[in-house]
Amino acid sequence: MNRYSGAGSSRLGLPHDVTQPWANNEKEQMIQAPSTTIRRVTTTDASQIDDLLNSAVGRIIPNALAQKHGIRVSRIGPGEYTVETAADVACGYTVYEDRV
Repeated sequence: MNRYSGAGSSRLGLPHDVTQPWANNEKEQMIQAPSTTIRRVTTTDASQIDDLLNSAVGRIIPNALAQKHGIRVSRIGPGEYTVETAADVACGYTVYEDRV
């Protein structure tokens, strides 16, 4: 687990401030719940997944800090991930889970 501070690096080893244009075969969906923010990332282009996840983590950091939560990145299927604020992850940390 690594601490994040805006332009730090995630557990995935990537800087949080990377932004990439979305290609036609990639998408991100945001779900806002009362105590959790979830971004679902899907892609068919494996070469883009690091940049897409990094972008999703960067977008969720302000919500995580405001809620005093950490961030969980979960692989839920081939090319499917969720990035969410998580009360059970210490504020300032990003963890990765493989649920496949």
